[in-house]
Amino acid sequence: MAEDWRKSMQETRERQELSRAQLARLASLSVDTIRAYEQGRRRPSSGSLTATRRSRPPKVNKHT
Repeated sequence: MAEDWRKSMQETRERQELSRAQLARLASLSVDTIRAYEQGRRRPSSGSLTATRRSRPPKVNKHT
């Protein structure tokens, strides 16, 4: 089960083309915390999981 959230967190971040630093800033977490979650050294709280899942970079209009 731990593998599922860990893998999901990293895959979601990569799919959104975010660095750990960008995700940390958007989710109001530290880069070390994001790294620890993805490496399985820490287990995120439900609030942290929600914050990382809802974190999306602002949309940029590429046609201007």
